[in-house]
Amino acid sequence: MYNLTNNQYLESVLPILPEYLDIDRFFEKIPKSLRSTIYKYYSNFKNNLMNVVLSNMLASSAIKSTPQELINVNNQLFHYASTIRCSERSLKTKLIKSLESLLKIHFNKFDLQPYGSYLSELDVQGSDVDLCLLNKLPNTQVYKSHYYRLSAILEKNGFKVTHTIVHARVPIIKFNKENINFDIGFHNDIGIKNSLLIKAYSLLDPRSFALLTLVKKWAMSKHLVDAAGGYLSSYSYYNLVIFYCQTLVPSVLPALHNNPNLIDLVLKDQAHKLVYKSKNTMGLVSLFHGFFRFYSSFDFDQKLVSIRKGVISSKSTANLTLLENNTNASMFIEDPFDTTFNPAKTIKEENMDIFKMNLYSFEYFLRTQLQGPKVDEYFIPYFVCEDCFLDIPFPPLKDSKVEANNIISNKNDNTKSNNTTTSTTTAINSNKNNDNNNNNNNNNNNNNNNNNNNNNNNNNNNNNNNNNNNNNNNNNSKKIKQNKIKKRKSINKNKNGKPKQQQQK
Repeated sequence: MYNLTNNQYLESVLPILPEYLDIDRFFEKIPKSLRSTIYKYYSNFKNNLMNVVLSNMLASSAIKSTPQELINVNNQLFHYASTIRCSERSLKTKLIKSLESLLKIHFNKFDLQPYGSYLSELDVQGSDVDLCLLNKLPNTQVYKSHYYRLSAILEKNGFKVTHTIVHARVPIIKFNKENINFDIGFHNDIGIKNSLLIKAYSLLDPRSFALLTLVKKWAMSKHLVDAAGGYLSSYSYYNLVIFYCQTLVPSVLPALHNNPNLIDLVLKDQAHKLVYKSKNTMGLVSLFHGFFRFYSSFDFDQKLVSIRKGVISSKSTANLTLLENNTNASMFIEDPFDTTFNPAKTIKEENMDIFKMNLYSFEYFLRTQLQGPKVDEYFIPYFVCEDCFLDIPFPPLKDSKVEANNIISNKNDNTKSNNTTTSTTTAINSNKNNDNNNNNNNNNNNNNNNNNNNNNNNNNNNNNNNNNNNNNNNNNSKKIKQNKIKKRKSINKNKNGKPKQQQQK
């Protein structure tokens, strides 16, 4: 069994913690009759390891770099944040104007308005464009037929519609043109308000803009931005970044909702008129590392993320409707304009663990290897050779004469003996050292039950020969089975190239 407090072991698994604990890596290779037991053991092992990692992080020192090295990385991060901004804004603006002209003809009771990263100007390479049709007249009803009609109009005018989702909280149509992806819906004025607020916060401090961009890029590189797929949306990550900056002492960002006059300027898209000077002097690299450290130890079960309040508070202080509608939520973020809504309700419980693993792993990376790779390599998805993984130590369980450790292990028999428990080794040796009579009976039963009594009447030489032959055949079959087991499959991918979601069996 591994000593989870051993620094050498922790240093070997921390850089690849999400991949190391990916249950899809081995679960399908376990016999069905063992899966329930193995999953319980795995869950306990995972929780213990993550607790040790967290304790190790909290006991660690700051980033291991000299002041000059921090300055150099700080400058590189600012530069990188500026280079990953979307270079196709002019094309996006052109397509939005053409859509506006088209929809004025067919939906003259509505105004086309952008929101999301395009409006907040935080769009990075690959970001889509969010649009909504706002009604000019009060009490204008929107029906499902509006969406189907809009979808047909877009198709007829050169836009490729990929999805028409009418049963969501905010129904949308997904389409694209000239490699630009769009989402469009009706009546999402709250999305416009939120986008203008995020934009305002990004303009108050240059570190804020860079940090919002870098965290979003990091989450995208780890495939953690996918609200429809059970993760968080970009908007949720923006809330996490702003809230972190508000809670620092001294704070990097204020809580604008504390001053209604400031909110009025924000909603008029006049945030450039806001004047704010933070007393916090932390560099961007320290803030970036601090984000992962802050949320690695954040109590998501009990605490509320609220940029409206700007201070850490219990989730019990949230709007009662928000709590009633999110009894099974893994994270609580209070929307600043609709306090009954939790943008983070999309993240599933199993994906919350993946989110935390990535926080722990990247915090360790920034703390210990900041000077290693170039800054742009922080955000490049990497593939880890599965044969390089240490084995997860499983108990010596047996079913159908197949051992759980043999199924999961990547190593040869000599290496395996170092990574499995003593009881497992004893069980294996015990099977190999059975007396001749037991081997005789087992082998004869496997090959031909009717020969069992006949073999007992044969002379000792015949018994020994049969026993040797059967043992040789049995050993050969075991070698073939072990060779098959040792062939590792690459991590399963879905159509988007993302790792499969973890599933409890």
